Amino acid sequence: MLGAGWRRQGLQQVGGLTLLGRALLALDARGVERIAVVGESPIGRDPAFVARALGRRRVAASLVYVEDGADLEPRVALALNRPLASPVVVLPRPILANEAHVLNAAQRPIADLGAVRGASPDPAAPLGDDERQALERRLFAAIRKPITIDGAVAWLVLRPVSRQLTRLCWRTPITPNQISIVALLLGVASGPVVALGGRTASVAGALLLAANLLLDCVDGELARLTHRTSRLGEWLDTIGDDASLVSYLLGLGAVVPALPLGVDPLEAAWAAAALFAATSLYVYGVLVRRVGTVDTALYPHARAGRSLLAYAMKRDFFVLLFLVLAIAGREWISLSAICLGTMVNAAGVFGTAALGRRAAGRAPE
Repeated sequence: MLGAGWRRQGLQQVGGLTLLGRALLALDARGVERIAVVGESPIGRDPAFVARALGRRRVAASLVYVEDGADLEPRVALALNRPLASPVVVLPRPILANEAHVLNAAQRPIADLGAVRGASPDPAAPLGDDERQALERRLFAAIRKPITIDGAVAWLVLRPVSRQLTRLCWRTPITPNQISIVALLLGVASGPVVALGGRTASVAGALLLAANLLLDCVDGELARLTHRTSRLGEWLDTIGDDASLVSYLLGLGAVVPALPLGVDPLEAAWAAAALFAATSLYVYGVLVRRVGTVDTALYPHARAGRSLLAYAMKRDFFVLLFLVLAIAGREWISLSAICLGTMVNAAGVFGTAALGRRAAGRAPE
């Protein structure tokens, strides 16, 4: 990583992180193994400056310190132990060191350093309010998920609200995992509230499930903005989603008087909960073994659908549907939809696994 002006600007904060710390954490998250921190004297001899910029945070990448000068390019290449022609990340000024710039700069050759620096404003100038606000807008734009991942309801309805909540949280000590825990508690509470019976309890339970979904957006946004993504956060996020759905399902089973074809609602709810738990445990195991994460969006069956219908009919769509049905007093439709969806999901997961094993068995040795 190359940068000038860190000594005067590096400790300025945007969103609770210093500019230099934010750039280093973004590069580290991208998997960069060696980072050259370049700046005017005495930054090349002062690793403590970078430590102050990071605060309590740490990076796994190896940091080397190079003092700015006329022969900077060959000295940086030597420090990084790579030829001049190979790609390195160029960060000429802290104001540009946001996540979007870091990702775009990953393929910039070191030879572009002079041109990039020459086009930049004075790196020693303090950040103005307009510059700080512009950087914050770019940071929020960089973390926005596409509609194909979020789903239409989340992208159009929830994200505008969640981004405002995230803005309130990202300058406070609140952590993403704390928000995930609150989201989990709200979601799990939806079932017992629905089980109280009555229209008010039914609507309140659906609202708790919607609050869980909203905070699920906030914790992810805050984690990406503050570089606090973690394995624990992934587990809290996934377990919170699944436990909330099971709780709401069992709550519906306790209050819905009857289902079509004479099916007992409570028995159907427990059977669907057991099937959902078995399917989820299988998916968790596959994801941990193959990709080292429990992000269910990465499961092959989950990534198979790419139609407009698949974009719309995600978890956010069904949570909104459950709220509408609760207001209309049609909870039996919600219960039926969850039970049917659980069976379809299980068939897709286990059917895909069976086809995969059959294909592997037929593959030539």
